[in-house]
Amino acid sequence: MSKSYSIDDISKIILKNIILILVLVVLGMGCLGFYAKHKQTTTYTASREILIGHNLDTVSYKNSQAMADMSMMQTYSELVQDRLVLSKARKELPKKLQKRYSVSDLESAVDAKPRAGEIILDIHAKVGSAKDAALIVNAVTDATKQELPKIKAGIGQIEPLSKAYASDVKSQTSPSAKKYAILGFALGALAGMVIAFVRTTFKHLVK
Repeated sequence: MSKSYSIDDISKIILKNIILILVLVVLGMGCLGFYAKHKQTTTYTASREILIGHNLDTVSYKNSQAMADMSMMQTYSELVQDRLVLSKARKELPKKLQKRYSVSDLESAVDAKPRAGEIILDIHAKVGSAKDAALIVNAVTDATKQELPKIKAGIGQIEPLSKAYASDVKSQTSPSAKKYAILGFALGALAGMVIAFVRTTFKHLVK
């Protein structure tokens, strides 16, 4: 014969299950949050723009030249990341940074992307120091101005825009402790509900 439960008994069972779920939620958030904090790293990205194109006042077919310049921007972005340009950029860095960053390191840290419909390249340097990132992106931009005319004949004018400074560098920290804590909350709640259901079922409902 099945055992009957009073409202007080049911309330106690529910309270115990709620406490179990809350404990596992706190443990989940704490453990995953601590893991994320332990694994966190911060990277810094410095940016600088460079304009590459012909002076349209000196050419007869302005629209054609403008289109030709824009069509070359993807090629120029790839040349910025060429080892020849990056080797020159490395030589422009202070001696301390030359020891810290090899050409291969710069290849991993630097990228250049053309702006859609414009003759501007956005050059980025992403490393573990705001000051280093600014120095690297400035060195790469200066090296680009010096080396691209040697690599690509008839490239037109190369005009670097405002220099990058450490104070303007963007930082990103990952993994996110907040996101991991939310994940810990979800996993803890799920585990708590499963355990509470199994425990209640076998302890109180199954003969």
